[in-house]
Amino acid sequence: MTNRYQDFFKDNPWEGIDVGSYPSSARRLYKEDARFWVSVNAEGNFLFFVEENGSFDFDIVNRLDCLSIQLDQISDKTRLVCTLLDAEMFDKFRTIAKDVAAYSSEYGGLNLFRSVIARIYSWSEFLKPSRSGLGFRELIGFWGELFIFHSHFVEFFGSEEALKAWIGPENKKQDFTFGDYAFEIKTSIVGDNNDLKISSIEQLQKVTNSLYLITLRVNESLGLSGLTVADLVDKCITLIDEDDALKSEFLHKIAKKYGKANDAELARKFIDISMTAYEVTDDFPRIVPENLPHEKILKAKYTIDGNSLEKYKASKTLREIVDYGTATTV
Repeated sequence: MTNRYQDFFKDNPWEGIDVGSYPSSARRLYKEDARFWVSVNAEGNFLFFVEENGSFDFDIVNRLDCLSIQLDQISDKTRLVCTLLDAEMFDKFRTIAKDVAAYSSEYGGLNLFRSVIARIYSWSEFLKPSRSGLGFRELIGFWGELFIFHSHFVEFFGSEEALKAWIGPENKKQDFTFGDYAFEIKTSIVGDNNDLKISSIEQLQKVTNSLYLITLRVNESLGLSGLTVADLVDKCITLIDEDDALKSEFLHKIAKKYGKANDAELARKFIDISMTAYEVTDDFPRIVPENLPHEKILKAKYTIDGNSLEKYKASKTLREIVDYGTATTV
């Protein structure tokens, strides 16, 4: 949703609703869709619900102890009610309710309820961060995506276009896609070998006219310089804080990894040292669905010798690539 939330949602949709109003009365949550509502129950819990014409019956496996999700039949309508059980999470709950309504409004019938439930659970790490740890490689990979997003693509395209282009968190093939140009980011520590680890046969598959593999070299910083993942997240939020829709979309994209990162990982500082762009041409060393040696091979992980990629190195900087829409190789 690219429109500003302020045009479609109240800042606090529950403001002024009396305790015990539900189920006798409710207030519309989303200006553009009359199926989404908010209210407050007799226990003082904030809730939102989605109501659809018809009778639908399906099982709900509640994965979050801070929320209650239940299905009710109200006359000839089906109602999915999401109730907040932990009042301290109200600000997060408010963000999620708006996002769920904006995201799921395009669906109808049973698919509407499936979309609402899936979208709620996709926010799990935002609501209740596990802090179980990413591991070092995933941490620096996450740092690299945040750094490129904030320090390069937001500057080139603006927050809205850069956020729309950041498709890696949606399990797409590459990390960023701008029109006919896609970018896969690989972050490593200076001093490591120059091997590039590719995690799937789809990762370097071209779905746009041009695909670039961006290698970002970083160093860990023990001094005052450098940025943590938390620093980069704060910087990104500062850029978009006035637009609740963009802020919500950003928080959703980072929720899984940011919620998983433990306190020690969130405190580690890194500094960017160098960045190189390689153009993935037809003869680039890669394994993709089009060149698998046997049709029975369904998955593969492999490593590319980064020292062998000199001929694919783009002569233009990342900014020049996105500015001019072209890149020539050395």
